[in-house]
Amino acid sequence: MRISLYFQFQDQEQAERAMVNLIHGGALATDLTLILPPLPSGLEPGRSHSRSIPGLGRVLGGGPLASALCALEAPDLSRALAGGVAAYLQRRGLTQRQASDTALALLGRNAVLMIECPSGRLDELAISQILQTYQAKTYGRSGPVRKQIFAI
Repeated sequence: MRISLYFQFQDQEQAERAMVNLIHGGALATDLTLILPPLPSGLEPGRSHSRSIPGLGRVLGGGPLASALCALEAPDLSRALAGGVAAYLQRRGLTQRQASDTALALLGRNAVLMIECPSGRLDELAISQILQTYQAKTYGRSGPVRKQIFAI
């Protein structure tokens, strides 16, 4: 059975390092979504593999939520986020609590990492152990996950 784990990081660079370490440790990039808070006004993301989404932040990864968000065109994205980030995430399959916690984490300028597990050769315990070294705070766990939940 697959589950989803949700983590937040106060340090965005730590979140990015954690994501890289998960992949190097055996997690699949297609199971990961990292959402970083918006950059301060006037700054642009320095990576070509990230997408800045107004009202949400920067999205990295190949997980189902990241893929769905990055595939949206501007008019569809505006409509999708019109009800707020938490409402949008709920429509994508997160529970009300997970969606609300994710929106609050982003508003607090925290990074949010979502991972489906087991992922590659990593189970829930291995993922949690890796992320503890990066001061990740677990705030959600749900399962089972169906990728079609995140279809837009």
